[in-house]
Amino acid sequence: MAKTIEQELKQTRPIRSPQEQAVLGLMRTSRAVEESWRSYLKRNESISVSQYNILRILRGARPHAIKSSDIADRMIYRDPDVTRLVDRMSKQGLVSREEDPQDRRVVLVRITDAGLALLDRLDEPVHRHVHAVMAGLSPDRLRELCRLLDEVRGGIRPFP
Repeated sequence: MAKTIEQELKQTRPIRSPQEQAVLGLMRTSRAVEESWRSYLKRNESISVSQYNILRILRGARPHAIKSSDIADRMIYRDPDVTRLVDRMSKQGLVSREEDPQDRRVVLVRITDAGLALLDRLDEPVHRHVHAVMAGLSPDRLRELCRLLDEVRGGIRPFP
């Protein structure tokens, strides 16, 4: 049986509200899912989750190149230095950079054949990972979870 968030965090006092319990559960779950994927990527491909995310964004934009700022807007986990990541990935041959013909100050980024080959290798492990992570939920429960998560994201208000 799964541990409660209180058990995982070894709480000695009750969590103050269902909202706090839910937020702690979301954060802890997100971290656990990310850590298992991070470990796999580091061990097998020597890339970070952010680099993987950038490659997926660029594959989705194909055949077009896109601005670094557009990459940053689409990332699951915000990384303050997309430019540094793109530079590293360019040196690895996973992406290429080019000048925007409309605005020479803008750099466009495109996935290379090597980047596509890396994603092709990772497609099956991604499939296995997400299925392993969600193995405890039925299709109906997964749809309900997705609906609830959409509601949570849609209801987030700025915090002063």
